[in-house]
Amino acid sequence: AVAGASWSGRAGHRANGSAKSSRKPYGMVMGHEGTENNKNNNNSSRSRRTNGDADSTTSASRMRRKKASGAKRLQSDRSPYNRRRKDESIISSFSAVDNVEQLSTMVDDLICKLENSSGSSSSASRLISPREVTSLIRLLGARGAYDAMLKFLRHPASRPNVFSYTAACASLAQSSNPTYRSQSASLLDEMDRMGIQPSTYTFTAIMLGVDGGADAMKMMEKARHYEDSVDMNVFMFNSAIHACSRNPPSKTKTDSSKMPADGQNEGWQTALLLFRQMKKENIVPNEQTYASLLHACGKSGQVKLALSFLNEMKTNPSTRDPDEKVWGAILQVLASAGDYKKAMKIMREMVLMSGISPNILHCNALLASLSRARKDDVALDLLDCMLNGTVPVFISANATVPVDDIRMARPDLISINTVLAACSRCKNYRDAKIILQRMKNKEFLGDNKIPIKPDSISYNTILSACPNPEAAATILDEMRLSRRERYSSVVPTTVTYTNAITVCRRAEPPDLLRARQF
Repeated sequence: AVAGASWSGRAGHRANGSAKSSRKPYGMVMGHEGTENNKNNNNSSRSRRTNGDADSTTSASRMRRKKASGAKRLQSDRSPYNRRRKDESIISSFSAVDNVEQLSTMVDDLICKLENSSGSSSSASRLISPREVTSLIRLLGARGAYDAMLKFLRHPASRPNVFSYTAACASLAQSSNPTYRSQSASLLDEMDRMGIQPSTYTFTAIMLGVDGGADAMKMMEKARHYEDSVDMNVFMFNSAIHACSRNPPSKTKTDSSKMPADGQNEGWQTALLLFRQMKKENIVPNEQTYASLLHACGKSGQVKLALSFLNEMKTNPSTRDPDEKVWGAILQVLASAGDYKKAMKIMREMVLMSGISPNILHCNALLASLSRARKDDVALDLLDCMLNGTVPVFISANATVPVDDIRMARPDLISINTVLAACSRCKNYRDAKIILQRMKNKEFLGDNKIPIKPDSISYNTILSACPNPEAAATILDEMRLSRRERYSSVVPTTVTYTNAITVCRRAEPPDLLRARQF
């Protein structure tokens, strides 16, 4: 309507001044009312012109801001650092390589580029940022290129800081090579020489490579010297207590005389000492603290102490409801002692009281306790429940809460081999042979629905349960014939032939001829 009114006004002016337009103005048709409408139309036209001027001013200011932001963006895009990030980052180029030698060559090339950049820290930061330095060190450690990682870390062009050194300590501490694993703590001395203050995360990373209670205590004492940068919190104590659960490095003959008489219990005693020290410093333990304590007790067979920690944990308001890691740790303790009755009681309590469905670690720990206790029949029943997804009788019997939603974890190769070990300890060759045949028939499916195939441990375990040399020879022939299969070949090992020879020696009478053949 507004647009039509303004058009009528313009048409009226053209009609009065020229005869080219035959359309009469809106006001001439409508009389006096049309005159009033013409006035209103003129007023609305003037208001629109005023608003149009304001809009044009706003649009002009908007265009000026847009040009200014565009100029800044263009200036930012011209910088080498942003231009390199648009094309391809350094981390993505390294992440596409798995070969250690190739990664070392790429690190050398990167160091040359950093050296050739004008020599200032600003020029080097344009090529690679400090955050990317830490990410690159972490990536090299994950790929196993430890030499290249240390070379890049120690080069001045990488501008090392506490974050990059912490990433290097964590990578070395988690290495399976003892030579590199021992270098994690030595990086702390390099940080001192360079004036880099370690943090709490640095010490927790180093603790991953510490084995035994004695070394854990030394590292804790060293951490206390850095009062300004290291906070002795619950994470520090948890990492030290967990280090006590790992076996210390083997002692040489010269050091054996210095070992204490209770050297086997050194780990759990140090863990208990650290736990008491936490309470003195008013540090509240969490679930990870108790889980680490349980691991330390399990390695030394301290079942009563582990159960007392579990009861103490239940009375603590902050850890009243243990998680699946804590339940798994206590089940591991009972498995190492072969106390299957308490293990079954703990699993029942975990399911009924906490409502936690047993995972594969829980089930394997219970199977291990049954195997140590020579309860092959109960282990076979538990394996069937895992296959069918049903709740065992010792859990569902007289249950006060519904157990319909509880599902047992599906077995893996460790579960089946543990059941085979239980049958072997009980000389139950028949059931062990049936399980092996079911594995060959692909009846056991894992979580990913992939059939579980027997390995050398499966065959070696069955060999130890063979009743006569003929059965041992049959198992060996199956292993030899498996070489024809491309993806299921199982090569006999030294343990395989040792078990077969042992069967021949224990036969009545001993079959020495077949033993020599083996």
